Amino acid sequence: MNAFLKPTSAILIAVLAAALAVQTESARAANYVMTGNDGVGMSSFNTGLNWPGGLAPEPGNTYQTANFLLRTPSVTGSSFTFAGDSLEVQAGGTLRNKTQAGTITIDNLILAEGAVVELSQPGNPAVNNNTALGELAGNITLNGLAVLRAGNANDAAGETFIMSWFSVNWKMGV
Repeated sequence: MNAFLKPTSAILIAVLAAALAVQTESARAANYVMTGNDGVGMSSFNTGLNWPGGLAPEPGNTYQTANFLLRTPSVTGSSFTFAGDSLEVQAGGTLRNKTQAGTITIDNLILAEGAVVELSQPGNPAVNNNTALGELAGNITLNGLAVLRAGNANDAAGETFIMSWFSVNWKMGV
């Protein structure tokens, strides 16, 4: 065998293996749509509770709420980052920040027409008061009229919702 072909063959094999690895990674990416509401004390934000196949959000995939309620973990003093590439709160869907005194980071949050984002801890006297604090961070895209609210009808007045977005993009409707 020609000695010149050996290194060339090795390089060709390495290039093909790298291309196959990239193709396998891109083929794995998927879009997941919620299959149900997160109940009281439950969260699909970092678990597979209401995602197809019971798989927790992970990098490389995109996620949509449909018209369901997605709650963040109901934990005090902890911060969480959404693991998926994007989270779209769709029409009729709600992202409810239940994390007290911690930051929820979503690198690519998309709010569709009719989406709702709220800070809410009803029924929790230690949190449901006028000193309740929730923080959302990341990037946001507004694709229509969305509602951002500190609390809901069952919450105490005076809750604070801090939004520390790195960038905000919006699309104007016609």
